[in-house]
Amino acid sequence: MHPIFIIELLITSGGLLTIVMIAVILKGKWRKRFFGVAAMYLVIVSVFFLARPYWIDFQQDRKVKYLEIYLKAKYSEETWTMEKVPHREEGFAHLNPYVISVYFDTEPGVIYEYYIKNGNEISQSGYGVEEGSIPDMIHLERE
Repeated sequence: MHPIFIIELLITSGGLLTIVMIAVILKGKWRKRFFGVAAMYLVIVSVFFLARPYWIDFQQDRKVKYLEIYLKAKYSEETWTMEKVPHREEGFAHLNPYVISVYFDTEPGVIYEYYIKNGNEISQSGYGVEEGSIPDMIHLERE
């Protein structure tokens, strides 16, 4: 388990425990109401944790489409391949799932990373180079 996920579980568990402790202290109809609030809180948190991976997948697919349009407009003569962060696999939880890697066929050994905030706010957030290669970096976007 990734430390961020553990922190999220601790925070949500602390919230649930707080609501339950308040319910135990109260009497009568207020106790029932707070146990109802605790049940609703538990359902909402469960839905959040179950739906989040699917939401990230949906967002990634949308952002890939936006980036495809951007790259076709900017590099119409180029060919490339894109790679998303496999956020559901072990060992990738620390990476930002909204950063998309692009490999241009004319520039082997170089990976460019793009961050898409909205459909119209696309920026090159980084790049990487294979060890031992000295590329021209022709696709590097300097701001």
